[in-house]
Amino acid sequence: MDLFNYKISTTLFAIGLCCLLLSLLNVVRVINFLCFPNSNSNDNAETMLSYIDYEIAFQYISWLAYLFFFCILFLVIIPQTKSGVYKIVFAAILLFFICFPIFPILNIVNLLLLCVIHNPPFIKNITEEFPLHPTFESNYVDIKKEFNEYSKNKKINCFRDNNPLLNRIDTIDIEKDACWRTLYLKKTGTLVAEMLPKFPKTMSLLGSEQIHNAFFSILDPHVEIKPHVGYYKGYLRYHLGLIIPEENGQQPYLICGEEKYEWKEGKGVLFDDMFVHYVNNQTNSKRVVLYLDIKRNHLPTFLQSLVDVVNIYIENSVVMSLFIKNQHQQNKIEK
Repeated sequence: MDLFNYKISTTLFAIGLCCLLLSLLNVVRVINFLCFPNSNSNDNAETMLSYIDYEIAFQYISWLAYLFFFCILFLVIIPQTKSGVYKIVFAAILLFFICFPIFPILNIVNLLLLCVIHNPPFIKNITEEFPLHPTFESNYVDIKKEFNEYSKNKKINCFRDNNPLLNRIDTIDIEKDACWRTLYLKKTGTLVAEMLPKFPKTMSLLGSEQIHNAFFSILDPHVEIKPHVGYYKGYLRYHLGLIIPEENGQQPYLICGEEKYEWKEGKGVLFDDMFVHYVNNQTNSKRVVLYLDIKRNHLPTFLQSLVDVVNIYIENSVVMSLFIKNQHQQNKIEK
């Protein structure tokens, strides 16, 4: 086919057009998610679980469509372009979509990691993946003591309020006083300086380069975080149970990949949040864990380099922060 002086086979053109349409549909879906996070506010966890697998399947298909469309643009269209102006325009389009927060780079790396890494939802041998696991468990009492001392006279903000740039979009929360709260100790590999005198023991444990982010995660009574999947296969998530209430045989729990885990005080758990997961606290007391983002440490050199590049990309994307924020939608659980 000679389309606008570009030599491209009819089959390749048809495939490219389908990939473009799938990509645009995903763009619309993600923009809707970013701008209107409350659109499924009436869906409970059970309802969301009935359709989230289809959403994830479409997401993976659209990632492949992005990749194929960009290959056609980069390998077929741009090389055949004779006009210098058009070359610049096409290159700008390519660069824009690579950097655009629908995350083509992140998604391509995710696809590679998904093909290479095969692990269960909950990692069985935690110390192999995170050697500092025993250290954190053995220092549980000190970590909990520092948190309790700090929280006596301090109100910890809801997750939605921690970034003033993102205040215009609120996460689902029927009662504004009940939410998921976070207190950051380390952000994108850097310790939060103002927290050093407040949590001396805890902060001394967070210096490892493998710990990318660290924060206290507080889930208010009768709050759930709805089913969702993570955004990056290059991390594992570590929780150290600090305050875990139990009432009438019930306690807060995490479900990841259809496996249920109930936190235990002083015990750590490591899981892969690229599986569908959600959190529930049906008790009358808050649940507190120390939450760490752990970089994977058993990757081939090439993949490790890609992971490091994507880490920089994630760290510097405001819209990526918005995406993460809207992922963790919270609901008040009816008593």
